[in-house]
Amino acid sequence: MKKSKKGFTLLELGISLGLIAIIYISFLEGLSSVREDARTAKEISYYSNFEQAFKRTFIASLDAAEQKCTQIATDNTGVWGWKDPTCKNSDPFPVFKATGGAKDRILYWDFDFTGTVGLSLRNTIKTSFHNICPLVSETGTRLTLRCSNLLNLQYNVGSGYTAATPKAALGGGLRIDPIMVPSVRLRYERHSTLGKVIKPVNFDFTMNDVYTLRQVYSRTKINQIRKSLFQFHKSQIFAEIGNPPASGLHSMDDEFIPWFWEAFRPAASLGSPPLCVLSGASCGNLSSWWRTSVPLTRGGYMRSIISLFFSGDTRFTVDGFGNTLYVYPIASQCTTTDFSTCVVTAPPMPTKSYVTGSFRPPYSSAIYIEGYGSKTTTPSAYTRAYVAY
Repeated sequence: MKKSKKGFTLLELGISLGLIAIIYISFLEGLSSVREDARTAKEISYYSNFEQAFKRTFIASLDAAEQKCTQIATDNTGVWGWKDPTCKNSDPFPVFKATGGAKDRILYWDFDFTGTVGLSLRNTIKTSFHNICPLVSETGTRLTLRCSNLLNLQYNVGSGYTAATPKAALGGGLRIDPIMVPSVRLRYERHSTLGKVIKPVNFDFTMNDVYTLRQVYSRTKINQIRKSLFQFHKSQIFAEIGNPPASGLHSMDDEFIPWFWEAFRPAASLGSPPLCVLSGASCGNLSSWWRTSVPLTRGGYMRSIISLFFSGDTRFTVDGFGNTLYVYPIASQCTTTDFSTCVVTAPPMPTKSYVTGSFRPPYSSAIYIEGYGSKTTTPSAYTRAYVAY
């Protein structure tokens, strides 16, 4: 008898093809998921690298400004910090500009890139963004990078995202508010696996960690100035109390004299003042250390205390953000609401019967940064502080 051959029925063949189709679809979905994960990982890497480079160059810019923008030319005309004409147009925050296609998407920094400090900053920016945004051009005042995958970069300091940097948007670019911490938004061009654009996506990060570090740095500077003035005043009082009549003053007068005023002496290069030597009723030998006419700006006071306390280290003329630091010598003299507009009156020379005069303790000095001289604003330890003598 002839045996018949068996094959697949149509039902069995259909089931087999269905299973194959299901397996294939699952494979494609898995492959798509792997590709999507790879694309997501690439985006996260871009964001992370950009954020790190952004913060690194921001700190480097502030460090550069601390060296380039702190020279006080004279007592009466000196300006420093971001108000320095050399640094007024410098900005630690980059600006994004797009004029066409991907090749025309640029990120640029305006800064004083001249000299050793400027060159070091340029190299830091280029190195930090080397794998993200290649160099386009560099001059003594601008460094430009090409960021082809970037669609936009904006800043938000509480009133919505704008293209203006936190420095440019505040006070004509003369200061950076250390309290208003900005957020940064990157608008990124997401691509498919075939290189076609799918959609733009946003990535936001905050500068809170960097600002916290710089706030601490500001507070450290202010505290060092405050401590130096306090210790100077106390040491002068103790020394003068040990300098009794007839060469020195009566101890009661010593207690009333604002000896810290000698720290604001008219010649910044003077060393420590000598003890009082009475000539008639006053300490005539202290005339070189006792400022009798006040400067037109606060520059004279800063020049003197930087020379006396910090060996001429001008980094103490600005806070941790490059903002101008001021000292108002005798806080009680300011009867208006803002130390920045108050006139300073020189106290009388040390003399006999000081206790009967118009200058009376307790004395205090105000140390404040640009924009925070107003008594109506609530200060923080890194914007305004007082020295109680």
